Amino acid sequence: DYQILLGYNQLNNPSKYSVQVTVYKLIVHKDYGKIHHQGSDIALMQLHTPVEYNTHVLPACVPERNTRLPTNKPCWTSGWGMITEGQFAPYPRQLREIELVLMDNEICKSFFPPPFPGATNQFYVYEDMVCAADYQLTKSICKGLLLC
Repeated sequence: DYQILLGYNQLNNPSKYSVQVTVYKLIVHKDYGKIHHQGSDIALMQLHTPVEYNTHVLPACVPERNTRLPTNKPCWTSGWGMITEGQFAPYPRQLREIELVLMDNEICKSFFPPPFPGATNQFYVYEDMVCAADYQLTKSICKGLLLC
């Protein structure tokens, strides 16, 4: 059974806005991992009970299928995970966020060599991915701030 934590900003320290809800049904994208490693990396979760929204618990908006994101616009990402590659954030695991800039996928691809045949974990940028970066190279989602 999966349990979802909503409205938390520290994993071990719930606030008056925090809610725990169990997952009734997990629906993984039918093409997850089929076309490339971690491709179509999205899932839906049907919860056992409805969630009441508040200032700390709000729905996530999913764009239409053919939505084109504008490049060079700011975006935010957040996570609990690693603060450097291989090092998890210490408890109480504070939710971290970082502002990045949306990057054109073709430009993003230039930072990664094309995968060689048979490679399973080699990273490359595919069309179903969104690239974002800090052009000053002072922030990263895998180096010093967030989830890898």
